Amino acid sequence: MSGIELELRELKAAYKEKVKLAELAGMDTAAITKKYEKQKSDVVRENVNTQVEAFSSLASNLSALAGDNKQLAIASAIMDTYVGAN
Repeated sequence: MSGIELELRELKAAYKEKVKLAELAGMDTAAITKKYEKQKSDVVRENVNTQVEAFSSLASNLSALAGDNKQLAIASAIMDTYVGAN
């Protein structure tokens, strides 16, 4: 199981426990659900950015090995821009 899968599993387990406790106390769970969804989205976005950074680095390194390769340079620039925007 990968790191993100473990992180998401732990996040979900904590979410279920909080919902269970809130329901036992008669509290509304909407805020708990909203916070969980945001945290889950943040974890996934962080993972995607990490992967894109790795691919960008790979493209840059391949470009350096292959000499001036326009396609690899463009791919690297696009990935760097995506990571910078997120």
